[in-house]
Amino acid sequence: MVETYMAVAISTAHLTQKDIDALGEAAADDGENMVMARKTGFFVKLYGHDQTSNLRHGHSQTIKDILRWAFGAGWNLVEFDRDADTVDIFPVFDSTHAAVGG
Repeated sequence: MVETYMAVAISTAHLTQKDIDALGEAAADDGENMVMARKTGFFVKLYGHDQTSNLRHGHSQTIKDILRWAFGAGWNLVEFDRDADTVDIFPVFDSTHAAVGG
């Protein structure tokens, strides 16, 4: 049996600057294995067993809502990417979709 993940891509335009900073710090932390930065955004792996474990201190309400939404839909990985589409139910903070990661 091979472990697989279902991923959803969502625009980095939904991230506040505070979220970008928090995800960047998490990605740079050697002890953190659930967040990875890349040139065009971030990958956030979700804990499948406990939704509250996915919600980190320092994240905005919007990113918490996105992670809850993804978890509830059965996604295991959220790809925040500057080229991904926006989702109408979430606010847009940066319409330029600037690269934010790595």
